[in-house]
Amino acid sequence: MKIYILKSLAALLNFLLISFVVRELPNDLAGDYILILGYIVLGALIVGLGIDTGVERYARRLLVAWSRLQLMLAILAISVVRTGLLFAFVALANFVHPGLLNVEGYAFALAFFTFWFTTLSSVLNGVLLYMASAISNLIRAALRFLIFVLPMSALSLDAMLTVELFSAGCAALYSVVVFMQRPIEISSTVPASRTVFRFLGWNYLSRLFLNLVSLNTVKILVLRSNHPNAVLFAYAIQLTESAEKFLPSVVLAGQYRPALSKAFDEGAFDHLRRRLRNLGLKSLASSSLMSLLQLAALPLAFILLQDENPAGFWPLIALCAAWLFVANFKFSLNIVSNVIEANHIQLFASFAIAVIFFGGVWANTITKPFSLMLWMLLCNLCYPFIWAAMARNILFSNGK
Repeated sequence: MKIYILKSLAALLNFLLISFVVRELPNDLAGDYILILGYIVLGALIVGLGIDTGVERYARRLLVAWSRLQLMLAILAISVVRTGLLFAFVALANFVHPGLLNVEGYAFALAFFTFWFTTLSSVLNGVLLYMASAISNLIRAALRFLIFVLPMSALSLDAMLTVELFSAGCAALYSVVVFMQRPIEISSTVPASRTVFRFLGWNYLSRLFLNLVSLNTVKILVLRSNHPNAVLFAYAIQLTESAEKFLPSVVLAGQYRPALSKAFDEGAFDHLRRRLRNLGLKSLASSSLMSLLQLAALPLAFILLQDENPAGFWPLIALCAAWLFVANFKFSLNIVSNVIEANHIQLFASFAIAVIFFGGVWANTITKPFSLMLWMLLCNLCYPFIWAAMARNILFSNGK
């Protein structure tokens, strides 16, 4: 419960920050700020390499062969490599389509610190230091409010990104200190290199395709659509992204995965099935309640925080509420994929959804915010059926 409260508080702080940005700043600056954050998330997917979930899954077992310092240096090096790959991707994109992505040095620096922090947070989850991981996210969310300290005349995109960079860096340093000093329960077995790399590869590709069909992608498309209310529509989507962080499958994934993985690795399949069943029922109830609350939260945010009449945004608000339920179901299935080391299931399912989504967007030139959101929701409704069809044999073979 403490972990849920801490991570929920971090999400709430991020919610308030975005509300301030949209309400107080000019539309072009607010739009650019949200767009850059969206591109950072997209960049993290493109050069993710499956690292974050990988270290969460295997950190305890890697420490059998590696020292803590070696693991920290490896994570730092990987963050540098990922930033370099992102730079190369942007350069290639601009070579093919000149001027497609105008990315400044601040954005690449922020990308590095974001990669570093998120991987460190995953490591803390992987070694069962759940509270420390939650606190690191809270530190980052709280320090982002330094934007309020800046005088309005000094607010610029570079200044805001500097605050983002500082908050991610401080949270990362906290994670390093905790990891190096706290006692850690180390596993008794070393994972086979082949198993680890296979896990990383399947997980990277599956998360890439899965998260391409997400709120972040819809938000970027909306902000680039030149719709007259693009920033306000993006605001509703951004708040729904913040609400996503409250979902039980997201807040507690860092605790679920290592604990369930331990049961799977030890062959305790009856215990694993019982826990999955119980967690599934609780998650279903929680996500249903969150969807209903979102129907009230978004209109209140428009009225109280933006002085806007939500009447014209109701269709999108309803879709945002429905999305929370669908997303929680999808994320829960992917926890199961990670636990049973069958990430190829979510890879093929997410690839199919991505092809359907982008094929529909390009074929029908879908650009309106409501249409984009509806099409994404419909595509993701197919995901559980594809996943279940592919996972059936694995889940019911050998009593697992």
